[in-house]
Amino acid sequence: CFIGKEGSKMEVKRIVHGDIKAYFKVLTDSLLSDYNAAMQAEYTSDVLKSGLTYQKKLRNSFGNEGTVSVSIDRFEENHYAASFKSAQGINQLSYDLEPLDNQQFEVTYKEDFFSESKSKSLNYSIMSKLYKRSSKKKMNLMLDAIEKMIQE
Repeated sequence: CFIGKEGSKMEVKRIVHGDIKAYFKVLTDSLLSDYNAAMQAEYTSDVLKSGLTYQKKLRNSFGNEGTVSVSIDRFEENHYAASFKSAQGINQLSYDLEPLDNQQFEVTYKEDFFSESKSKSLNYSIMSKLYKRSSKKKMNLMLDAIEKMIQE
């Protein structure tokens, strides 16, 4: 799913003890909530499928609001990938859940950034290297929160 040119990838893998279906349901519920907020409506999870696109408004770190095009690149059992296209470029993320046995599974979370502008790609690459530790920590905190939700 990831675009190969001028990208800067970050990846976190971990073993989770718990129910793989419950974990994917948390991801599904989060995506549906985001979609419903963007559409200002109440849809059911039936709308979530590969190829779904929508627009949402986001604020950047400077407080400026912009529109982002969201595309669900892959949505099938235990696999979810999305792209977020803005004026800066394309941010991609994916979750892949692989069962190991009845009690545990592996989660692979990836983020990537691609821009047609070499300077934006280079800037992102440099900044992601500088903040790699912080970014991985944030990814792990997010995965910790999801894992905690399925174990409650």
